[in-house]
Amino acid sequence: MNFNMNTTFIPSTLLAFYAFACAAAEPSYSQAIAQSIEEVTHVSAVTTPAKSHGSWQQSAELMQQQVSTAILAFEATSRKQWAFDVSHYENEEGDITSSEERYQPNEDATKQWTLLKLNGEVPSDKQAKKFQKKKAEQLAKKSNGSINIKLRDMISINTLSFVFEDDVKAIADFNVHLERLGEKASKQLTGQLTYNKQGQFIERIAIKNIGPFSPIFSAKITDFKMNIHFQKIAQAVLPHENNLAMKGRFALFTQIDEVSTDRYYNYRYQPADDDASKEKKGD
Repeated sequence: MNFNMNTTFIPSTLLAFYAFACAAAEPSYSQAIAQSIEEVTHVSAVTTPAKSHGSWQQSAELMQQQVSTAILAFEATSRKQWAFDVSHYENEEGDITSSEERYQPNEDATKQWTLLKLNGEVPSDKQAKKFQKKKAEQLAKKSNGSINIKLRDMISINTLSFVFEDDVKAIADFNVHLERLGEKASKQLTGQLTYNKQGQFIERIAIKNIGPFSPIFSAKITDFKMNIHFQKIAQAVLPHENNLAMKGRFALFTQIDEVSTDRYYNYRYQPADDDASKEKKGD
């Protein structure tokens, strides 16, 4: 995202939360989730507790256990083996842009992403190559550890507080704390999660501010709302939609007014070449 100004402070501070939402859809190469879909199935079978007749309202222990297991299931999903499409919409101070993009697993980072449409039109060759180069550079920065916010860090299990429950879902509030944002700013943020009982996964995470906060000197955020939606395909927990709305001010004269939406769809499971070879030998 660009504010048409010097944005060197953004990657590690102001947009740390949104960076997580975007990273949730990117293929991850960390050890925690570098597993095949067969391993994911095994993890789910071993760690997912049997459906309990208890309720979150009656048992905080059950609530913490089910949320912890759901986090494990999310982190066990090897997203690098999933191809998908994503539509992106962004409104920055009235400057509206949109794109439709496709991710295809490939060891060559320059061949992973394809720009399908830019602002509703088929991109030129120059625009498509520029897009691929930018995506490869972003992936390289993540590999070097620029922004890496884990779900387990975002949701403080010990602070889960019951809100609502029925036969379909359960909702709980939680405290938000990110070390790089700082304790003072984190206290102005609150989180809420929705747990899908049938699928036994976290379906939605919502984070909003309860007061203005400054992620860095000269920056003040007055309104912040972020929603992260997930979906479950087989045993894989995958991003579905991310929404961000943020207002504030940087320095004295620069206004921050950001609205964006990312929607992920058309998922296709594509096992690695080694896995495909094993399947053929098995046949």
